[in-house]
Amino acid sequence: MNNNKQTTITLNTPPDQDVASDERVRQSLNRLGQVPLQRHSSTSSSGPSPRHRFVRDGEVPTVYTSRNSEPAKSSEPAEAMTAVRAEVSRERAARTEAENALEDARTMTRSLQTRLGHMELELQEARARADRTESELRAAREAIPVRVARTRQPSPVAVADVADEPEPVKWWLKS
Repeated sequence: MNNNKQTTITLNTPPDQDVASDERVRQSLNRLGQVPLQRHSSTSSSGPSPRHRFVRDGEVPTVYTSRNSEPAKSSEPAEAMTAVRAEVSRERAARTEAENALEDARTMTRSLQTRLGHMELELQEARARADRTESELRAAREAIPVRVARTRQPSPVAVADVADEPEPVKWWLKS
């Protein structure tokens, strides 16, 4: 159904014109600061060497390909293209949303890992404090019976005789 048209254009020029044209192109390049890698001279003692020519317009075959120039008979391709574009837009939006959700999840994961690390450090510190307190308590309990044993040996107390004491003065009574 597609009619492809191919057109080839070729221009033949005499070799004398090519040499003159090539020389003009080289001079132009020299003015621009770009010197060709090798300069070929016609008086070369090494013999004939292949000359490089610059291609001019029309020397290279050109192929034109065109589609059938008949206009579309219905708007189905346009509608299909619109539907495809809408689907692509939805897919891009879904991808953007998924990427944002992924980034949020990664951020949340890093945050939770940080919190977990801090809690583990606090737990280790609390266990170390509990172990220190327990060892201090154990040492204190071991030291208590030694002190009690020392204080249980009472010293002799002298008992005072009540008869030797003077009678108290009763100042509130009128005599």
